[in-house]
Amino acid sequence: MFVGRSRFARRAVALASVGALAATGLALPALSTFPASADTLDAGVATVTAVAASPAFPGQTTGGLVSGQVVNVHADRVGSNLLYSIQARICADNSNITFDADFNPTAGGLCASAPLAGGTDNSVTMSGTPGGAPVEADLSFRVGSGTNTYTTQASTQATVQCDFTHPCELWIKVSTSAGSAQYKHFDLTFAGDPDAPTDVSVTPGSTQADVSWTAPVNTGNAPVSSYTVTATPTSGTPVVQTGVTGTSTTITGLDDFTEYSFTVSANTIGAFASPDSASASGTPLPSPPTSLAGTVGDGEVSLEWAAPATSGVTDYQISYMADGGSVVTVLTGSVDLDYTITGLVNGTRYTVTIAAVYAAGTTEESASIELTPDVIVEEEEPTGPPTTGGPVDSAPPVSSSRGTDGPDALRPSFTG
Repeated sequence: MFVGRSRFARRAVALASVGALAATGLALPALSTFPASADTLDAGVATVTAVAASPAFPGQTTGGLVSGQVVNVHADRVGSNLLYSIQARICADNSNITFDADFNPTAGGLCASAPLAGGTDNSVTMSGTPGGAPVEADLSFRVGSGTNTYTTQASTQATVQCDFTHPCELWIKVSTSAGSAQYKHFDLTFAGDPDAPTDVSVTPGSTQADVSWTAPVNTGNAPVSSYTVTATPTSGTPVVQTGVTGTSTTITGLDDFTEYSFTVSANTIGAFASPDSASASGTPLPSPPTSLAGTVGDGEVSLEWAAPATSGVTDYQISYMADGGSVVTVLTGSVDLDYTITGLVNGTRYTVTIAAVYAAGTTEESASIELTPDVIVEEEEPTGPPTTGGPVDSAPPVSSSRGTDGPDALRPSFTG
């Protein structure tokens, strides 16, 4: 047999427990008017669940609700108990429903006597099914936000308020074959506007920008479902990207050489959205030329490079600076991919960069290279016969005294 305890008796027990704890010297939180709600439903009799329906976010039960959202309640009997009916009402926070008088709006003054905002339900009852041997029951209860003030049977004013800053409770009355009705509650919280994202960072590229940010800590009782990123030019139409699910994105369709202000807002359930974040600015630019290389000569350097990926180049701008000197900038006067800088000082190191010029502006400079012009001395080719580097012995003289045929033929003799 279930034995209930009145709210006042539970209050006395709570105060006695607090007194015992205070004697230990531990710091205590402030004590609310009523202790936190406790269910009387015996787990051996029936089980009850409550899950929010559309527009629910993943994993939502009864938190982060929007006014008019449906909560589906399901009850199952346990063992051989028969489940006759379940009834749902929206009640004030910390109601501690124990008896039917508590559950009755005008008797206990704890549960709403009329629907709140959004056309919500005041009370819904569902009989167990199937009728022959009722084992389960389902009902759909539409919760709402707002305030309901009414007069109880004792001629006192009662108020039930549910909204973003005032949580309330959904109480389920369960009637079974096990005896008196028992009660179970679910905490209800309602969604509100989240805080704005922070730390917006922008890295511009050509006709686009990479944008990142930090998610807000306070999300208004519901998780962030998406972000909206807005790029606003100094003049013209903003570019808006919606449905971003992470904390970074690349926003495209921007105009090069145009400064944009980037903001981010967070969206949660329903129409709840944060204010725009603090803005961060950035100017998309085409990439600079690449592969800058040079060859040194007498008082000059010859340069060559690769064109940037973005078409529309009208000229190239070369900047060079001698060690310890100031920057000199020249335009090549063409879209050719080579140029020679003259009038340099031999033996002096120069740092050189290049940028592409467009009708709307100039890109950033390329990676730099260092070159040192100097006189180039070429070795002359030898013109005489090769030498071995050592003395050459001459052949010994030859003499003869006879003819060239017969027994008197020439016989060479050698001297020396």
